[in-house]
Amino acid sequence: MIKKPRRYGPYKDADGRVFFVDVYPNGKTVTSYPYRELVEFERGRFLSGDECVHHRNEDPADNRLENLEVTLLSEHARGHQPSAEMVQVTCPQCGKERAAEARVVRRIRKKGMAGPFCNKVCAGRYSALRGWATRQSETAGWQHGTRTGYDYHGCRCDECRACHAGAAREARLRQRHKKKRK
Repeated sequence: MIKKPRRYGPYKDADGRVFFVDVYPNGKTVTSYPYRELVEFERGRFLSGDECVHHRNEDPADNRLENLEVTLLSEHARGHQPSAEMVQVTCPQCGKERAAEARVVRRIRKKGMAGPFCNKVCAGRYSALRGWATRQSETAGWQHGTRTGYDYHGCRCDECRACHAGAAREARLRQRHKKKRK
């Protein structure tokens, strides 16, 4: 025989919603909201975990049946979430204009980071070229034919192509040698 819980309340939460606390004989406590119980009773079934009860007039104290509707949690959250403020920005790499969330732009500028970029490709190109220019100015000894020059700068001269092809050949030989060992 299942014993009924002891019900404490009614209480009000910070949003003004009325709720009760049910304490079962085994010590388990459950918070229950009257508007949810009302909808469950009216429908003749328990609401699933991804369903919630929405107050149509946004007044949590108004628990009339015509003011309550059952919605999915995802739809309910989408309906209450304010839309983000959008601003126009220009990609520092390619110069394309696009819309971005203002909070993201503020965070990027506050941290002193480059961007916002239009996509990951532009971000990668920007950082690669910036890194190449920094290395070249520090060493002032960058020459064609070095792997770093080909990989990061993207130079397509014959010397760099030959260097890159040689490096790729060496990598394939190392892979074959590894496979033979196993």
